[in-house]
Amino acid sequence: MNKTRNIVAKLMAFYYQWTLPKSSILKIGKQSILFAKFKVKGKNNRINIGENCTLKNTIIEISGDNNLISLGNNVKAYEGLKILIESTNCEIKISDKTTIGSAKMQLAEKNTKISIGEDCMFSREITINTSDFHSIIDLKSNSRINPAKDVIIGNHVWIGNGCYLNKGVIIGDNSIVAARSVVPGKNYENNILLGGVPARLLKSEINWDRKIV
Repeated sequence: MNKTRNIVAKLMAFYYQWTLPKSSILKIGKQSILFAKFKVKGKNNRINIGENCTLKNTIIEISGDNNLISLGNNVKAYEGLKILIESTNCEIKISDKTTIGSAKMQLAEKNTKISIGEDCMFSREITINTSDFHSIIDLKSNSRINPAKDVIIGNHVWIGNGCYLNKGVIIGDNSIVAARSVVPGKNYENNILLGGVPARLLKSEINWDRKIV
């Protein structure tokens, strides 16, 4: 079985690399299986996929230069993953053992990133953005007041169904975001339960397990 997966992974890597611009690099680790569509425009873009990943119904679109998408080992996307980068010098990192039901991650402004820690569990219909996609202008100074901000999610974080994570969100390790929450761009501690619209602290000093114990 492992030998077969390795052969399939190599064939997929060859095919997908052939569809990308010459200056872009795609690396697929051993035993990783992709059912994906790549649409890449620009120069020096890199996509690194670790070992033993399974990505189903995945769409990766890049329009810009010098961007990086990095998936660790044993990352799983079960129903759909859409990654959109529409600028330059952006980064999306999904670390080892993270699982995703379905999610959309979008970076529309330069020099921004989305970082997801190890062993996170994303449910379905999750949206993460680093930008408001339009400018809000202060009338007195005539300057923009809504800059883009990174999104950082720690290790072992459970994101429930239908959550929206706004730009600037930082969620600490071992935390939970309840279903249908809209999380404002704030810094949240480790081991907490967030929920609501907008999300607020519901309980502290908690942890969670994938198994029903």
